Amino acid sequence: MSDLTVKAEALISAVARAFYEDDAICLIDVLLRDKYLRDDDMGPRLSLQPKQLRRVLQFLQDEHIVKFEEVDDLAQGGSQQTKFWYIDYNQAVHTIRLRLYLLKQKLEKAELAARTSSYYLCPGYNTKRCNGRYTEEQAQTVVDPSSGLFLCQECVDAYESSANPPEVSTYTLQLVDNAKDLKDAVDNMRRVHVQLSGKMIGSSQLRPSIYDLMQKARVKGNTLTSNLPSENFSLGIGSKRLAGTGRTAGIKAKKRAQLHATAAVIGTAKLKDDSVVFLKNAIGQEIRLVVEKGGGARAQVLATNRRRKRKLMDAAASRVGASLPVHWQLRVIAAAVMTRN
Repeated sequence: MSDLTVKAEALISAVARAFYEDDAICLIDVLLRDKYLRDDDMGPRLSLQPKQLRRVLQFLQDEHIVKFEEVDDLAQGGSQQTKFWYIDYNQAVHTIRLRLYLLKQKLEKAELAARTSSYYLCPGYNTKRCNGRYTEEQAQTVVDPSSGLFLCQECVDAYESSANPPEVSTYTLQLVDNAKDLKDAVDNMRRVHVQLSGKMIGSSQLRPSIYDLMQKARVKGNTLTSNLPSENFSLGIGSKRLAGTGRTAGIKAKKRAQLHATAAVIGTAKLKDDSVVFLKNAIGQEIRLVVEKGGGARAQVLATNRRRKRKLMDAAASRVGASLPVHWQLRVIAAAVMTRN
């Protein structure tokens, strides 16, 4: 495993602990450790309900952290299109970098809006007496020359011809305090900065810095691996399937039981292995081939030469298109043996 892949795994693990819940963190840790999870055995492997795991995996897929690939797992008891869940390191790192950039932009925009969104309101605005809401620029145009106050222009026009106008304080514009919005915006920026920064306790590191890991996981000219399950599976990398799990596990167990039963019957009948051979044809059907002795010089050579006999059986098995059921063949074999004896 290259150093770049190690740094990418450390970055994904750190981001998961900073922003995701516990079930998502555990699932990401398992995918980083085992490289992939089969859809049909991940429940027993993690001792969790498959429905819960699929819900978390769907959430992480929507977050562009995990993906799935369909792999032929028929040999180990799965199907030809078993769904393998995995983390694409290249996509995950780029997603993290983009999301952090957008998050930083959103927080800066919220702080700027809180600092520049001051406005003035007329006391009659809350009681719906007027529509006296003014921005800072608009308030500069309604200054009273005699008092220097910001007056609601709508109220001034309404009371201008009144014989008994109200006091000026009842329609003097008041600056709305947005200190709370500004405080919340600054606090959000501080919390995110703390979450992305490293933390030390004495000389030991409690958590790594996400900023530093992003720089280390980005090397010019190098591309991160996609961590495809098909490639890891062919190289023998990753977890092994649990016994008894998979779509075809029951079929394989049944076939193994039939083979054991066949061996038991043949052993009881004292049938020699060099006279009867059980094979499978090209479409997976079980067949029985018998080489009779005494059928000519060529047949005698093939029947007594074990190496040539095996080649003959392989060639014959590829040309047979149908076969009798195994239980029917066993009855015929047993009858033949009893006749010979």
